[in-house]
Amino acid sequence: MAKETDYTAKILTELRKDKNFYAFKYVQSGFSRIGVPDLIICYKGLFIGAEVKMVGNDFSDQQVYNIMLINKAGGCGIGLWVAPKSKVSQTQYAVDIHPETKEGRETLEWVSLPDLIHSIKDLKI
Repeated sequence: MAKETDYTAKILTELRKDKNFYAFKYVQSGFSRIGVPDLIICYKGLFIGAEVKMVGNDFSDQQVYNIMLINKAGGCGIGLWVAPKSKVSQTQYAVDIHPETKEGRETLEWVSLPDLIHSIKDLKI
């Protein structure tokens, strides 16, 4: 079964296909700040910090805190949800612009990976 890091790599590969994105995977070390989002993205001047989570997992308090700091600083901190492929459906993705709250998660719009990239392009501060 695929892990969050596998899906993070797929999202990163898809982002890099579009030359308007600058994106990289943040890798933590022993001296890193805790809770920094998985993906650091810049799209046409908009700073985006994206934390990737598989359905069934949740954001840590530190991840939520860092996302809120990004939003407060004028960037866009988001959660990217992944619903892995099953026997009846393909892998689906969703953008969560309010990962600090669990409310509204049941109404997230689930899309394909290319459509996820379009959703990221449509983000506004």
